[in-house]
Amino acid sequence: MPLNTLPPRRPVALTLLAGLVAGALQPACAAPPAQNAPTHLYWGDLHLHSNFSVDAYATGNHGVTPDMAYRFGRGIPVDNPNLNIKVQMRRPLDFLAVTDHAEMLGVEQLLDAQDPRILATPWGRKLLALHQDPKSGGVMRAQGNPNDPQRKEMLDQAFSPAIRQATWDAEIDAAEKNYIPGKFTTLIGWEWTAMPGNAKNLHRCVLSDAEGPAARQFVPLSNYESIRPEDLWSFLQQTKARTGIDFVAIPHNSNLSGGLMFDMVDSDGHPLSAEYARTRSQWEPLVEITQTKGTSEVRPELAPDDEFAEFEIRRKLLAGAPTPPSEADYVRSALLRG
Repeated sequence: MPLNTLPPRRPVALTLLAGLVAGALQPACAAPPAQNAPTHLYWGDLHLHSNFSVDAYATGNHGVTPDMAYRFGRGIPVDNPNLNIKVQMRRPLDFLAVTDHAEMLGVEQLLDAQDPRILATPWGRKLLALHQDPKSGGVMRAQGNPNDPQRKEMLDQAFSPAIRQATWDAEIDAAEKNYIPGKFTTLIGWEWTAMPGNAKNLHRCVLSDAEGPAARQFVPLSNYESIRPEDLWSFLQQTKARTGIDFVAIPHNSNLSGGLMFDMVDSDGHPLSAEYARTRSQWEPLVEITQTKGTSEVRPELAPDDEFAEFEIRRKLLAGAPTPPSEADYVRSALLRG
């Protein structure tokens, strides 16, 4: 694969990603592509968390930063602080998006550094005490219940607009530093981590075609603002209209959605409309099918004649509640339902 043919600018890379689905859904009778059209296979990762994500930090990643993740993707040896060894990919990637969770993005690192911006607030000092107590669950537990009256106060202080912009700027800096046109493409993005009822998964990895200066014109939407996918799409539309930046949102782990990801009604319980379909297909032309939290293609109960349907199946939500088989949780049945 000639690396020098990698699209030199992020807008082209994002267009190629969106085009994957369009190409895959061409009818069998469609005219074949021109014989002289260049075809290249690129390898990369569009869903990766660094120590800027509260869940990654809570599960032991205290030292692998966004910059280190990009350097590793480029094939550069990096020190793994958890293993205390130097690690290196045998074959570098062609593209990478570090899509850290928007919620409390990078706050653990500010606490590690005892950054004065966060310690200037009462809640910042409370979080530091929790952060330093290995039994507390740290920032991830401190997010608390959305209905907790103290939550807004905590967010206003410890996740203020100034702090959100600072940590988002650090993510952008890492992507810009490691962007090598024609060789290694970094896509600036984040994960929107909606969990209705604090249990069901409606997560999306959101990728942009933005260069650094453009990406600094917004901060990522988080589940603190909304857990409705329709509101995410509105945010993307409004941000595009204001900045010219384009986006792709990629749903993942629909197997953990508890029947919500591919339901036949919208977030308000209304039957899906043509406008809903147009809007969703505009922003969500792709879907992530498999990862460490289970495969979302199909479940054996929905495809009893498929001998491979048992592959990497998880039958419970993240919180552990069992999940009955639902066509609204799996990609194959979602496509069959239209």
